[in-house]
Amino acid sequence: MLRDGAPRERPPPVSQAIFVAACVAVPPLTSVTLPLAYAFLRHKRFVGRSMTELKRLEALTKSPAVSRFADTIAGLAELRAFGREAHARRRLLAACDANARAWYGWLLSQRYLGFWLDFMCVVFLACLVALAALLRNNHPRPLLALGLLYAVQLAGSFQWTVRQYALAESFMSSCERLLHYDALPGEDERSADAALAAWAPASGTITLEDVRCRYRPESPDVVLGVSATLASGSNVGIVGRTGSGKSSLLLSLNRLNLVSGGAVRIDGVDASTLPLAALRRAVALIPQEPFLFQGTRRYNLDPFGLRDDETLAGTLATLGMGGAGLDDRVLENGDNLSAGERQLTCVARALLLDRKVICLDEATASVDADSDAAIQRALRAAPAFRAATLIVVAHRVGTIIDSDTILVLDAGRLVEAGSPAELLADDASHFAGLVKASGLGKSRSSSNLPGDTAPASS
Repeated sequence: MLRDGAPRERPPPVSQAIFVAACVAVPPLTSVTLPLAYAFLRHKRFVGRSMTELKRLEALTKSPAVSRFADTIAGLAELRAFGREAHARRRLLAACDANARAWYGWLLSQRYLGFWLDFMCVVFLACLVALAALLRNNHPRPLLALGLLYAVQLAGSFQWTVRQYALAESFMSSCERLLHYDALPGEDERSADAALAAWAPASGTITLEDVRCRYRPESPDVVLGVSATLASGSNVGIVGRTGSGKSSLLLSLNRLNLVSGGAVRIDGVDASTLPLAALRRAVALIPQEPFLFQGTRRYNLDPFGLRDDETLAGTLATLGMGGAGLDDRVLENGDNLSAGERQLTCVARALLLDRKVICLDEATASVDADSDAAIQRALRAAPAFRAATLIVVAHRVGTIIDSDTILVLDAGRLVEAGSPAELLADDASHFAGLVKASGLGKSRSSSNLPGDTAPASS
């Protein structure tokens, strides 16, 4: 059975031929056929447009229902922990009801069309029988019998043909949606210099010149005129309260948001003039939420097959994951791994990329203290990280307390910049306030300034 309830069957005889045969058998039937054809075209146009719009509405309401269901399954533990099962159930049922109403309206439009088609066929057949009875003495009876025989099959064939045409028209709304997504504007490729396609930074020096960025052209700026110079090979920590623009500033390095003012320069080259492929190939990003692919651990570490197994195993050993096998299966999003293992795998992938600029966007915010310590040890021990410009957006102040430079953001603006010792020397500084709010005393923080081996943890 099809979703609309129509059985799968072989196409019946062509309905147009039945009309022609009936009109040839009973010529006066033509006077009845023309008004019926006019009524049919009007109903077909009306129902066809309605079915197309209802099918489009059904497709639009299906995505939220599927998304709600996926979110509910993914967050089932949190929903039960906070007792929000009833709220999640209401939201899911509301999305399903909206989709069901649209689909039911589309189904009713088919039934409406089928009813009118059957009604027209009954009228046509009644007129044919009446005219055949009147002309039975003045018209060849074999011809009348042939017309009646074909007309009896009209109810099924005519409805089937027209309904399939209407369904095909409504299903074309899916193609319309695909064309709509295909026509969406892509990322801005402003570079026309083919020589820059193979560009790669030599040192990793980053200069921010009055950088302003936003997420959409019509939205306000979320980073407001940040200027700083990040030396090659330095360890830079970016801190600030929630909504201060830390992650937004980091995303502007890869042009993942819209830089509306100023410039981001890498080794003196304006990032806005670089091809996106070259720019993003030059910067390694470790996100807050680790993203893994379904496959083997080897595929997740080196998806392009650029490294040998010895290098992959050595990188895992550096991160304390020497017991992990390269052929171990990884489920989608790493569901069979712990949060620490997923994040360490992403760090290993960044190590293997060997980039001159490495960005960590609160990469240790969702892991426990032990995993955080393992990641911090890897950042300090790995030669690839020591030679790169490391930019860390930190959730724990202890994570960046031994950085070479600290940038403190507040409401999208750079309010402080300097070494941790310089900023902690002023008790009234924003950074000193963040350290105190995190539970780290000044004496404890000062023991973890550059030169110490063990980072503080909150």
